[in-house]
Amino acid sequence: AFLVRVLEEDGVPELREAYLQLETKCREKFILESEYEDALLAPQQSRRYSIHPTHEHLSGAMYHINIKIVLKQSCSWAQAGHEMMAEQFAVANHVGLAPQSIGVSLEESINVVESEKTIQVKVNTSTFEVSKETGLISEWQSNGKSVLALLLEDNFYRAPLDNDIGVSEVDNPDPNAWESRWQRSGVGKWQRTCAGVTQRTSIDDVRITVLFEYTYKGQVQAQTRWCYTIDNLGQLKVEVKVNFDEKLPPMPRVGLQLAIDPENGSDFVQWQGLGPFENYPDRCEGALYGLHKEPVDALHTPYIFPSDNGLRSHCHSLSTGHLTVSGDFHFAVSRFSQHQLAQAKHTNELQDSGYLYVFIDHAHMGVGGDDSWSPSTHDEFLLTKKQYRYEVCFKAH
Repeated sequence: AFLVRVLEEDGVPELREAYLQLETKCREKFILESEYEDALLAPQQSRRYSIHPTHEHLSGAMYHINIKIVLKQSCSWAQAGHEMMAEQFAVANHVGLAPQSIGVSLEESINVVESEKTIQVKVNTSTFEVSKETGLISEWQSNGKSVLALLLEDNFYRAPLDNDIGVSEVDNPDPNAWESRWQRSGVGKWQRTCAGVTQRTSIDDVRITVLFEYTYKGQVQAQTRWCYTIDNLGQLKVEVKVNFDEKLPPMPRVGLQLAIDPENGSDFVQWQGLGPFENYPDRCEGALYGLHKEPVDALHTPYIFPSDNGLRSHCHSLSTGHLTVSGDFHFAVSRFSQHQLAQAKHTNELQDSGYLYVFIDHAHMGVGGDDSWSPSTHDEFLLTKKQYRYEVCFKAH
C-alpha cells in the first residue's frame, strides 16, 4: 500500500470546485484509478489518502503514481476536467529485469552489393543505400515506399530562444549572449565532408562505419563517427561518437535530424516520455512520464517571436507515420526547419516546409530564464563536454 499526504500551503479558492484524482499506471494502462471529492483544504491543512494496488508487477515494467487536482465544473478560465495541479512518483519494481532477446531472424538473409559509389543493403522488405561520397543514407525504402524525405544527419543547431539572444539588438549584439557566441563559432553553418566509409557484413547484420568532419572558415570544429547497423529484421541502429574542438562554447544541442513526407505520415505523434506539453531539460518538473499521443500541429508552440520549440524530454520511444524511434533521447516534430524558425521574425512569416522534421537529441541545452538579459542557463544544463556518444534505433513499418 502507498500513503499519500496532500498539504495545502496557501489556500486556492478554486479547489471548492475540484476533486483529487489518484492514478496508478503502467505505460498507458490504468491499473488503479480513484477520485476523491474532498480536495478542498484550508491553508496549512493536510489529508492522507491510501492506495491499495491489487495487481502484480511485471518484470521490467515501469510504474508511476499520478496525483492530480481536476476542475469539477467549468468556470470563466477553464473547462471542466482541466488539470489544475499534478505530481508524479515513480514506483520501484522489485520483480526484476525482463528477459533479454537477441532480436534477429534466422530466416531472413542480408544481401549487400557494394559499388564504386554506394553500399546497398537489402533485407526482408527494406532496402538501404549509403553514398560513399557523402556517407549519408541516400535511400531507405520499406515495402516499396521511401521512409525518408530528407537525409538523416548530425544536428548541433537550434533556432535561438529569447534567452539565447539576451539583450542583443539588431545593430548591437550582446557579445556574451549564446546566440553571439554560436554565430562566432559558425554553429549552424559548418560544412560537412565525409572522411571515409567502410563496411563489414556478418550473418546477423551489416555494419557501415562513416567518418565526418565539420569545418568553418577552414578550421575543423567537430568530428563525428557514425556506425549504421542493419540487422536481418530490417532494423537500423545508428551509433554516433562526437568530438568538438576545445575552443567551442557550450553547444545548443547534440543529436540528429531527418524529415519524412507528411503524405506518407500520420497526423499524430505518439511517444513514451515526458509530456504531454512542451518541456526542456531544465523545464520539465510539471511534465508526466507516460505514453502520450498528440496531433502533429499540437507539438508546435507558436511563440510570437519564432524560435526552437516543442521539445519533449527524456523519451524512450517515438512513432510518427511509418517510422518508429527507440533509445534514450529528447525529440521535437515540426513542419518547420531550424533555419526557417531562426529567419522568421513573426509567426505569420512561417510557411509550411512540406516536410515533417524530426529532431532527435542525445543532449539539449537548457532554456535558462532566471532573467531575460543574461546567459542564465544553470551549469548542469550546459553542454560543456567535448565528447559525446549515443545510439538510436529506427524501424519502418
